Amino acid sequence: MEKIKLDLFDIFSFILPGSFLLLSIYLIINTQTDLIEFLISTISNMNFSTTMIAIIASYICGFLGQYLGYEVFKVLSTKIWKTRMTGETSFGKMENKIVQIRHFSPNNFTALHRWLALRGMCYGMFQALVFFEIILLIRTFQFGTWTNQRIVFLIVVSILATLFLRRAVTFHEWAKRTIKYSMENMNNFRS
Repeated sequence: MEKIKLDLFDIFSFILPGSFLLLSIYLIINTQTDLIEFLISTISNMNFSTTMIAIIASYICGFLGQYLGYEVFKVLSTKIWKTRMTGETSFGKMENKIVQIRHFSPNNFTALHRWLALRGMCYGMFQALVFFEIILLIRTFQFGTWTNQRIVFLIVVSILATLFLRRAVTFHEWAKRTIKYSMENMNNFRS
């Protein structure tokens, strides 16, 4: 590990979903009536050390939640979008094809890597938002804090979670097409 670096996909695939998971864990421990005020006051009072701790904790939560997000993605996407999610959902089982694409078609491999990273970000966000929504809903029922803000939060989070799942399916399709057309082009080139 010569250099440890975070790129944009680490931020969106692990840190952003992890931050929603951390917020969910906080809501399990404490109850907040005004989430917006809580977030603004917490962020404005953070110094460098607490910011770094929050980023690391979000990254770890997002990284650990990624596996669960993938499993939920596999089950839900194949049930909801049966026609779009045909065939193999695991790209790990297509390792030989992916290695050939990396070796013989680096540009296609870059595109494939992008689709897989975006798919991971989307199903990670879906899983984190659904978990956040469940915790928020339970806490709202438990303490009877039905404010306009909570209702709007629940609606917006539901819509966003659905959109993230839908985009994960789209990126999955694009990745499968990239593999399929890359292999076809390489086979045509070899013949």
